[in-house]
Amino acid sequence: KKRLLLKKSKRLIIVLRLFPRIMNFRIKSLVLLFFLIHSNVSAQQDIYPFLGKITEKSVHIRAGQSKSFESLGRVSLDEQVVVTDKSYSWYKIHLPKQALSYINQEFVKLMNNEVGEITSDRGNIRAGSGINYTVSGQLNKGDRVIILDQPEGWYKIQPIKDSYGWIAESFIKFVSSDVSGYNFQEN
Repeated sequence: KKRLLLKKSKRLIIVLRLFPRIMNFRIKSLVLLFFLIHSNVSAQQDIYPFLGKITEKSVHIRAGQSKSFESLGRVSLDEQVVVTDKSYSWYKIHLPKQALSYINQEFVKLMNNEVGEITSDRGNIRAGSGINYTVSGQLNKGDRVIILDQPEGWYKIQPIKDSYGWIAESFIKFVSSDVSGYNFQEN
């Protein structure tokens, strides 16, 4: 946060030095005050992760940064999400518990009816039950998953902490930079 503010402040100082005769002290002060206030607001949203709140009634979580990607599920008005990154006008979020996640049965050994263990070195979590669906995360050998359903050849699993989806920036409002109280298993 400080590094971003310092970078923007250096740019402002350069601009102010270029126009010393044109700008009097009051104008320089007002420009500097406006810049510092604006930088603080935008800096909050440029630092990840942060806790965000959904601003619309029902919002799609996408498997990628556009509406053309598969929907992994929906989130509701005022629901909170953890935003981890931004690409263009899309926020990358940790998938909530209700999001769609699938893994090929070939990579999983059943421990019981509800728990499986990954047997391959790496297994892709996908947005649907097929290899043509977008990858939303990966599991490593020995990782355990909670199995929700068993479509042919695949397991529908509860999303893991390190699986992600995308929501358009306009549907998320910044709440806090403190995500320590967010429980990834419950959401």
